[in-house]
Amino acid sequence: MKIESLFTTPVIFDVFDKHNYYKNEIDLFPNVDLNNLTVDEDRILPNSIWDCKVHSSFDFTPNGEFLWDSEIVEKLKIDILSWVNKNCKELFNLQNFTYSDKEPVLWYNFYRKEWYQEMHTHVGPINILSGCYFFHNPSAIRFHNSDRRIPLIMDNNYGKNIFANSSIRNYSQPYVDFTPDEGTIVLFPSSVEHSVPPVPDNNDEGGWRVSISFNLGFSEIIKSKGVK
Repeated sequence: MKIESLFTTPVIFDVFDKHNYYKNEIDLFPNVDLNNLTVDEDRILPNSIWDCKVHSSFDFTPNGEFLWDSEIVEKLKIDILSWVNKNCKELFNLQNFTYSDKEPVLWYNFYRKEWYQEMHTHVGPINILSGCYFFHNPSAIRFHNSDRRIPLIMDNNYGKNIFANSSIRNYSQPYVDFTPDEGTIVLFPSSVEHSVPPVPDNNDEGGWRVSISFNLGFSEIIKSKGVK
C-alpha cells in the first residue's frame, strides 16, 4: 500500500540575502517613545473583527506609513520582490510575482512580550502567496490545519492526538509552530490560516518582535484585473 499526499501546503523559506544591509541601515525605533508605542484598542474590543495585540502599520498609521526612512523602505520593497522572484524561479520556474495590494505594499508588525495575532488568512481576489520577513527577534508563526476533522481526530478523553504513534501523525496535527532564524523570509499560500502565539520575553530591545508582511500575485492576473 502506498501513500500519496494530496493538496499539500508548501511553506518556502530562506534567509534574505540583504538582511545584514538592512539591519545596519534601519533604525527600528527612530525618535519613538517605546512606552507610548501601543496597540490599536479597536482591535481588542469585544465587537471587533480583530483579536490581537500588535502595533502594525497595516491600518494603524496614516496611509500605512512606516516609522522608517521612506527611501530605505522603497528600496526594501524592490529587494524583497527580487528575492522572491529569484527563489521562485529556481523552485517552481515562476518569476512573475508582484505586490498585489495597492497600499500598503509592505506593512510592519511590532509585538512585545505577550502580544499576539489572532488566526487569519490573507485571502484576496488576486493574492497567491503571502510573506513574512522576520526582521528582528523572531518568535513562532503558527500555521493552522484547515482540515475540519481535526476535532474528531483529537482524543478528548486523553487530550492527545489518537494518531500520535502513527506514521501519519503529521497529517493530523491541528497546527505547526515555525520559528525561523532572524533575517528569514517565509512564503506561504495566502489561503493558509496562521497566527502569532503570545511573544515570549527575550529582553532584547525591550523584547520587541519585528516582522514585515506582504502579499503577492502574478503580474498578468493583476494587470487583467485592472490593479496598478
